[in-house]
Amino acid sequence: MTSPTLFIAMLISLSFSNANAAVPKPPMPETAATSSAAGKVTLDLADFDRLRKGDERPSLTVIDLMRLQGSFRAKDLAIQFSGRATGKLPTAVLLTGSQGVRLYACEGDAIVSRSDGGRFDVSPLASRFSARCRVATSGSDRVQMTASTAVLWVESAVTDGEFVATDESSGERSFSVVRQTGTATETVKPSATARYRLSLHPEETRFRYQLDVRNPNRAHQPFDVTLASGETVQQVDARATYDVDKGRYRFDLPPGESSIVIQGTLVKPSFAPPVAASISYALIESHPLLRPEITGASKRVAQSEVGLSSQFRGAQAFLLAPGESLAWKITRLQALRTTSFAVSAIRHIFFLTTGGTALGETLLSIDNQGAPDITLPMKSEPTYASIQSAPVLLTKNKDGNLWLPISQGRQDLLTQHRQKFGINAVFASGTVFLPQVTVPATSGSVEMRYPRGWTPLYEEFDNETKVWVPSMAASLLFILLLIWTERDLAALGFALRRRVFISLVVGLAATSTLGLEAIVAANALVSIVWLVGWIRGLKTLNLRIATVAGLVVAALVVGNVGVFGFGDGCKSRDAKYMAPSTSSGNVWQKSAGKLTGERTKTEIAAGDVTTTTAADGASYQGLPAKIDLPHGNRQTHFQREMMASDPPRAVRVLLVSSGALVILSAVLGFLAAVVLVLFRRTIAAGGRALFARAKGHTTPASAEM
Repeated sequence: MTSPTLFIAMLISLSFSNANAAVPKPPMPETAATSSAAGKVTLDLADFDRLRKGDERPSLTVIDLMRLQGSFRAKDLAIQFSGRATGKLPTAVLLTGSQGVRLYACEGDAIVSRSDGGRFDVSPLASRFSARCRVATSGSDRVQMTASTAVLWVESAVTDGEFVATDESSGERSFSVVRQTGTATETVKPSATARYRLSLHPEETRFRYQLDVRNPNRAHQPFDVTLASGETVQQVDARATYDVDKGRYRFDLPPGESSIVIQGTLVKPSFAPPVAASISYALIESHPLLRPEITGASKRVAQSEVGLSSQFRGAQAFLLAPGESLAWKITRLQALRTTSFAVSAIRHIFFLTTGGTALGETLLSIDNQGAPDITLPMKSEPTYASIQSAPVLLTKNKDGNLWLPISQGRQDLLTQHRQKFGINAVFASGTVFLPQVTVPATSGSVEMRYPRGWTPLYEEFDNETKVWVPSMAASLLFILLLIWTERDLAALGFALRRRVFISLVVGLAATSTLGLEAIVAANALVSIVWLVGWIRGLKTLNLRIATVAGLVVAALVVGNVGVFGFGDGCKSRDAKYMAPSTSSGNVWQKSAGKLTGERTKTEIAAGDVTTTTAADGASYQGLPAKIDLPHGNRQTHFQREMMASDPPRAVRVLLVSSGALVILSAVLGFLAAVVLVLFRRTIAAGGRALFARAKGHTTPASAEM
């Protein structure tokens, strides 16, 4: 009885009891009020809530026992089951996958219904129920069904049938009942198809026996597997039960087809089939370091015919006749020395600080085909390492070299390191060593970066030297400045030897910006005064106007070319003190563009990882921190194909302090000023002559340019 029905029944019973109790009493004056009070019932809130909610037990249906009854001969096979239900008495699955089986004429406290796919469901009518259904099969000698997980146990009471049950991995239980005849019949031996795979390794020989067995009988039959090749069994996979007696495995095969797989290792260099199969295939594969010579088999077949996969190339397949066996002799091959990883590109970047420390960064693009680690001997101190943008611990091997584990396939490895070089107040010289890699890189580059405080005078790497030379534009403009100064000195009346000497001294003073501006202003003043005098000497006004216009245009053109050209020349002189190299950033991008792009991604990813972990509070414990190398004020490049770093390679440098260059420019400017002071009288006399000519007076012959 459900909880609402129980609640209503209690209310009715209480109402009747109160009414009966009020009958013998004399009627009260107020009959309406009395009858209204007699129809009310008072309950505690807890009791009312319990009656309203009813039973809170879960809804579940379980079949405790399912039993097959009857006999094949009498054709009265039946299934009887009993179980329990609670809560709302839900429907449960009884049988699944019962193709060719029908249940009918069911009787008892449950309803049996049939769904799609041969499934039968049970709907209980009481908390404890039992039912019995008759069974009809498409054949007359076999019943095969699968009990669901709601069935706790299955058994058989069929008088002339053999019951076989198997537990599935899903929790279901498959069972079958095979008819047993009363007369004696001939027992047929199980037939088998055998597939043997023998794997020859340098340290051991492994085997895998796959036996596909068919039992045509209606009862279980024994099947023996006798190991005669010194096998050590490590694993047996079979759905049939078996017993082990020394080297013999006896399997209790159910009717139908079964598969048996035995795996382990062999001790002897020979093989004999453990069963007398109708068809026996053998597949022998060997490690690349082994070369077997196989004897004993007369017929070879294709590997695809065997139906077994092989781990190594060059496997040999055989079809074994009854009584044949295999034997082999192994020749161990000597492996040549090879590398297990290749370096497609390598890039070294060094930044030489003003404090005498060379900060380095090395990026390697590796294609690993089996090496578990990589060793990087270096004379510098490692400070950071990452693989595929993930920071790793800095570890050393027994020789004190940097040791890093690497994974399979292509990957980028980044390391940072630092080393010292010698410096003083004026010059700095030293040797910057590159980290060593055991294999040469397909393409490699070395980039040297310098701050504003150092100017490179000499660099050498792998028999390639770079020495400071002025650029072509700076050299050409310096020559033009010397010629211009020499012509102005000629206009001032200086002799040839003095003009050349003074022009050289004044030209060297132009290395500084202040000296250059002073020399250009002085030359321009002398040239303008001389031109005014020369124009005044022309006879006609039109000729003078045309000459002035031409000189203005020429001055503008020469001025623009001089300013921009000399500015670019000075910029090239300041930023590119080394001779032009055949390698540049574009060359690196062409030869190792993939690595360059990955380097940028690596740096960004590493920064993102650090920011994320710091924000989440899950930072690395004990891992080094990555620094970003400055770009520097000056850069030089070295490019190599098949770049090897073993034995140790190094870049030798000679630097000069930028402060020393400033002092040198000041000294040259002071010398130019001293020379001009020494010849001040000649300069003054020539200047007066030029001004006199510009005013229209007679000009001495020595003042002509």
